[in-house]
Amino acid sequence: MAEYLKSIEKVEKIFGTAYRPVLVHANDLNFYVSKYNTSSSSANMLFRKWMCSLFLKIWELKIPDFGLIYLQKRHTPDLLNINNEMPCFGVLYDNEYREIDAFIGCMATKQKRRFANKNDVLKIALFDYWISNEDRNHNNYNLMLKMVKEEYPLWQVS
Repeated sequence: MAEYLKSIEKVEKIFGTAYRPVLVHANDLNFYVSKYNTSSSSANMLFRKWMCSLFLKIWELKIPDFGLIYLQKRHTPDLLNINNEMPCFGVLYDNEYREIDAFIGCMATKQKRRFANKNDVLKIALFDYWISNEDRNHNNYNLMLKMVKEEYPLWQVS
């Protein structure tokens, strides 16, 4: 994406994870899950997410489209203390994807064998090791699944 996106309506959903990302409707008419900078947090986290996403594309891992989004002040909830002078890091939202842990626990062994590309799991593990990613752990997989034609394609979330 060459240009910045802008929010076009008020944020209505705040996800209940550690960073409290928000669902943003942007001027390209897509929705993005956006992590933002606050007045007390560092922009380094957003820069690292951007750089890691670029590297994930180079490694040819399946990741959603992403970009930088300006949240307009009138669209942001006051309780989040969002720094509106800096862009947010946004990942394209698809409501058909679900967190991997929502599926794995109740899957039969036969179903687990139908993952689209087992090498992706190894690449993700190696990538996490390379960048010292401590965010992905047994309590936070940060991986998404979508059932498509007898396969479960794995989608990396940065």
